[in-house]
Amino acid sequence: MFVLGVGFIAAVAFLRPSAGVTMRVFPERLSHFTLRAFGAFYASLALSALVLARGRSARAVLAYSIGGLGLIPPITAAALVYLPVFHFSAHPLQFAYIGAYVVVGVVTAWFIAWARRREEIR
Repeated sequence: MFVLGVGFIAAVAFLRPSAGVTMRVFPERLSHFTLRAFGAFYASLALSALVLARGRSARAVLAYSIGGLGLIPPITAAALVYLPVFHFSAHPLQFAYIGAYVVVGVVTAWFIAWARRREEIR
């Protein structure tokens, strides 16, 4: 699901950069350059997750999760600092921007804690 969701965002950024100027998800209009930079970031996340799925290594998934968790708090904090810029009543999809980071952060933190506890048991 992660690869499909993130891959979809990357595809939209690359194939329809004009979608970023609607302010439906992002609180401000984005330039095509900025949207494509987001697309490159999300494409790298999707492609690296595909490699992990193919390799089927639990340790690699744990390392990927720990690295990803390093990105989530600062991105979420930045969105919360600029919360007044969001227009949730006019653009409800803007909840998805912050919500996705919160959900992925919670699930990732849970997975890391679970994996570490599992290693202690062995």
